[in-house]
Amino acid sequence: MGAKHSFKGGLNLHFFADSADETNSNWSHNTYKAHVRNALSLLMMGWNTSWSKLVNLELLRAVFLERNPELLKEFRFAFQEGFNHLFTQFQGKQFTPQQHEQIQLYLSNCLSILPMGDITPYESISIPQYIDEQWVMVEYFVKPIELTDHNGKDELIYKDYDRVFAYGLEPINHLKAQPHLIFMGTTYPAGQGFLPQVTTDMKGFETVGYSLYVTGRQRILEWVLSQHAKIHVCGVSLGGSLSLLFANDLGNYATRVDALNPAGLHDTNSRVPYDGWDTLTQKPIVVIQQQGNDFVSSFGVWKKDWVLLHVNPPANKRGPSSYFDHFLNYAAFADTEFTSLSPELQNESRKFRNFWLYSLGRGAVYYFAIAPYSYGFRPFKNHVFGNWLNLGLSMLFACSIIVLLGAAIWAALPTLVIVAISASLALICGLVGCAFGITTFTRNNRHLDIRDKQLEDANKYPDATELNLAKLHYPSAPRNPELDIYKHEISFDLTYKEINTYYKVMRTMVKGKRFIPPEDKPEYCWNGLTKREVLLYSSNQGASDETLTLKTSKAKFMFIRHALNLIDRISTENEDKLKEALQHEYNHYRLGKA
Repeated sequence: MGAKHSFKGGLNLHFFADSADETNSNWSHNTYKAHVRNALSLLMMGWNTSWSKLVNLELLRAVFLERNPELLKEFRFAFQEGFNHLFTQFQGKQFTPQQHEQIQLYLSNCLSILPMGDITPYESISIPQYIDEQWVMVEYFVKPIELTDHNGKDELIYKDYDRVFAYGLEPINHLKAQPHLIFMGTTYPAGQGFLPQVTTDMKGFETVGYSLYVTGRQRILEWVLSQHAKIHVCGVSLGGSLSLLFANDLGNYATRVDALNPAGLHDTNSRVPYDGWDTLTQKPIVVIQQQGNDFVSSFGVWKKDWVLLHVNPPANKRGPSSYFDHFLNYAAFADTEFTSLSPELQNESRKFRNFWLYSLGRGAVYYFAIAPYSYGFRPFKNHVFGNWLNLGLSMLFACSIIVLLGAAIWAALPTLVIVAISASLALICGLVGCAFGITTFTRNNRHLDIRDKQLEDANKYPDATELNLAKLHYPSAPRNPELDIYKHEISFDLTYKEINTYYKVMRTMVKGKRFIPPEDKPEYCWNGLTKREVLLYSSNQGASDETLTLKTSKAKFMFIRHALNLIDRISTENEDKLKEALQHEYNHYRLGKA
């Protein structure tokens, strides 16, 4: 793709079997699916005239005022249906290089939108992938990777809904499958992390997303290092810019980076922190799509060896204005034209615009509007509304004092009576205020009590870091039963050496139990063998390379895999660090069983 050229893939890719409108006139739980499918049809299969039927008071409330978990659950399920239908169009077929590239671009764009559904670590997602000259469906485990530095922050400034996440997708059922790292684009106003995302969008004199990338970099690196193979990275808008920052910094760990309509880099100077592109020994392919007349991707600069594509869809599939070029997926159509552009020529033509708008313009918006709101007005508003009863009682008390003083002057009340009444009011206000504060504390920490109950039979309760889940990742959030990894099983093989290693560390180090259990009853996961029999046999040196088939939940399978990975990376010699890491992983696994 390095040569300057244009191509058309020639494929019409259908996310659903039919893009016709499915919405009826009544909004209820039963119609969530129809509304979600209509929205995804619009995003994935082009503009259509039925868009106005998506405008609904309940939907507007979910977009602008408060996230709707049930609606987002249907969004995830509809996404899985879409991937399933795409697979039927790929399975058993061979495609030309141009068609493969169109499919790759389209799938990457679909993945970039996936986090808008609040994907969860308790559900899997299956995605088509081309492996060993054939298309297969790969089931993925979801790992939220926090980009914000939430720990220890002032709750007046940083709320739970301000936390921003990237998502790592790790293959469950296919050893040769490639992991994905998805950076989420700027979400809708009621979405998770909206204000911090807008803040990093507008922070001048640095690349869009840079502040989030810096605070989340260590957690990103930890996930990347835990993967068995090089990864694929993608994102749209802000997520695309974050993908480019990843390519510059950690590109050695990726084979390809796909960025849809990203703002470019603020500077290509290699002296910028975390920009090591020129020194990377194994650079990934970086593909940037600029759709139609998209405004966001018209700013910033590109590395000279990045692949830059202008995406021009059929006229009847484009939105009514360039605003829609930013988020619609134009790679789905046979007649969409992909034209290779020169990064150097674009960089040269953007100098004036980048200086006045990308640097100074964004900086002015940030320092004169967003920063004062985020660090001034908003904390004040949070304080007032978070303590409205205490403040109200204090004002009532102050007003009472003024009234009583006035009464003392005009009605000559005895001073002792005034003091007694004032003390009574102060005591009442204080008691009510304390009751309110205790109630508020209990309400805000109710999830800690729930988790403690879920772990009441554990030898060690999780510490504060381990309990620091964002509310959208609570185990109690709505799940799709069809995707729930705690409700579906998988059969897999382990060597007796792996069995011995896993149980010796988990039973003796983490749980404080004896390695060989005293009980001797057959267990389902061991195909009728007892755990005692299996562990005794695993201690036999000659049995190390023999395998045994286990059957357990997909969640337990992924925990076992992660535990073995941690044991291999940290080693039992570093017992404290290994125990802490395993306990953290084990607690999160157990929380999901609720």
